[in-house]
Amino acid sequence: MDEKVTIIGSENKFFSFNFSEFWKYREMIWLIGWRDIQLRVKQAVLGFLWIILQPLLPTITFFFIFGVFGNIQKANQEYFLKLFCGMAIWNLFSKIIVRNTGCLVSNATLISKIFFPKLVIPIADVFPAFFDFLISLVLIIFLIFFFHLDITIRFLFLPFFILITIILALAFGLLFCTITVFFRDFLNGITFLLQLWMYASPVIYDFSMISEKWHFVLYLNPVSSYIEGFRWALNLNSFFSKRVCVLSTCFSFCMFLLSILIFNYYEKYFAEKV
Repeated sequence: MDEKVTIIGSENKFFSFNFSEFWKYREMIWLIGWRDIQLRVKQAVLGFLWIILQPLLPTITFFFIFGVFGNIQKANQEYFLKLFCGMAIWNLFSKIIVRNTGCLVSNATLISKIFFPKLVIPIADVFPAFFDFLISLVLIIFLIFFFHLDITIRFLFLPFFILITIILALAFGLLFCTITVFFRDFLNGITFLLQLWMYASPVIYDFSMISEKWHFVLYLNPVSSYIEGFRWALNLNSFFSKRVCVLSTCFSFCMFLLSILIFNYYEKYFAEKV
């Protein structure tokens, strides 16, 4: 009797993505994401307090540097909230990219021994970063009420800016993790790259600190539009441009789709390379 042999292989073409196969593993996304959240909370000495301190301590530092000692910005409640909002949304963006960049290499054993859509891992890595952001968001809303600031109908747009930030972060995260599989030294430079990227974004400064003729340079960075949009949704003083936001959103979706295609095309080499 002839034995039946099943060979699992990949014949991924560039413009192909099996969404139905990916959807079958949706529970795996939640399990991996929740596992990482539990590990981070259990292994941290300060627990939830550390998650709050991560954006809060830099916010306090820059508030004193730019608002109090430097007298570059008016040191008031709104400026503090603008800084905190900028740090919160940037941390969400950067943490997703950092976790995605090394996610395939750090899960090499899982990838080489089990067959599943590898896209599950970077998608699952969004959960821990989003969990940290939610805690920061709760604190931001608390501070808004504590400072007796108004919340308007703009607040309804807040989920959009959060979602589009995640999509853009995933777009670059998927691209970077694919590169890291083939070039491991790229992982060492991602922290430096994100530091430069942060200073090229209106996280710790305001558009008013820069000459108006150079505003278009900042808007070439799509993260700038989402940071300003996040502040705008919370009714804080911002330089939010709807036209620029539409262009940034189109770029983010196109970049996200392209990154998925690139990731899907090179997925057949991941088990061998990691």
